[in-house]
Amino acid sequence: MPLPVEMNKPMNRSTHLRRSLTMLGAALIVAMATAQEGVRHAPKAHADRAEARSERMARELDLSADQAAKVQAIKDHYRPRFEKARTIEDQEQRRQTMRELKSAHDSEVRSVLTPEQDARWKALRAERATKMEQRRSAVKERHQRRIDGPRREQAPPRSAPPARD
Repeated sequence: MPLPVEMNKPMNRSTHLRRSLTMLGAALIVAMATAQEGVRHAPKAHADRAEARSERMARELDLSADQAAKVQAIKDHYRPRFEKARTIEDQEQRRQTMRELKSAHDSEVRSVLTPEQDARWKALRAERATKMEQRRSAVKERHQRRIDGPRREQAPPRSAPPARD
């Protein structure tokens, strides 16, 4: 199939430059959009997150080396039990088992802590629970706004025009 007449013509420099810059701009926009989507960090492995939580707990509660070792042993003891509980099919049974395990785990950890550390641990957990609830509420709110769509202000009803005599 023969090319259209315009395609057979040689391009002058300004046309060639304009097309090249347009293509470069489009490629740049695509690259920037792709880069922004890829900003998310790769999720850490479960073991890495658990280790980071243990380190944070030791730092925030100022645990001694002995206390940190005991807490780590407790966590290591309960980890396979929590993993097994996560595989329970029945949701209510899974929740109940997880609650019982968490209660037993927490009571063992608390037995290692001093009363001051225990109070600090409770305060930190309450603070984290509050932040989590705020995040959940914000997500629900954003989700609801997406469902509802943009809200438009309703104009006040127009009054009737004055009667002409």
